[in-house]
Amino acid sequence: MIRLTLPDEPYWIDLGDGVAVRVRPCDTRAYQTARSASRMAASEALAAIETVESHGGSIADLDLTDRAEIEGLSQQVFVQALARAAIVDWRGVVDDEDRPLALTPERAAELMRFHDIAERFLDEYGMPYERRFSEGNASGPSAAGISAEGPTTAPDAAKPDRPAPADGAGETDGDAPTGPASRDRKKAH
Repeated sequence: MIRLTLPDEPYWIDLGDGVAVRVRPCDTRAYQTARSASRMAASEALAAIETVESHGGSIADLDLTDRAEIEGLSQQVFVQALARAAIVDWRGVVDDEDRPLALTPERAAELMRFHDIAERFLDEYGMPYERRFSEGNASGPSAAGISAEGPTTAPDAAKPDRPAPADGAGETDGDAPTGPASRDRKKAH
């Protein structure tokens, strides 16, 4: 079962600190494009650091040999790509002289450099997509795309009060057949 209760028109999200963004509805194309961009950017960054270091250079502020650092970079690129694709208007974003800034894709991405803003944006914009994605499965999505690795989103089924009869044992005339022996007994009646 899936609920088709997602918005189909752009809507506003309050991000706190007087900032609000108007976003187009989240769809699979936009969400997965942003997710793919983040994976590719993280992979390219890892390859770039290896190339720089093989030539005697270093990238001092990033340790891309650390999986957590790679995941952090991937998440940053993801939320920035999602913001570029989703945000169609904003209010409360100003320059150094408190003049409203016009929205551009680059500025939408720059807004996501603020951790608290990025978290609120993902919670309000991305989580409904994540919840919808996981409604049809007991496991949520994982970074590798294998839902069995993601967090459990549904409890285990309840155990029956009594087990099913083995090979027709304990059936009455109203019970459904459970095996070949039960069909033979029913024919004999």
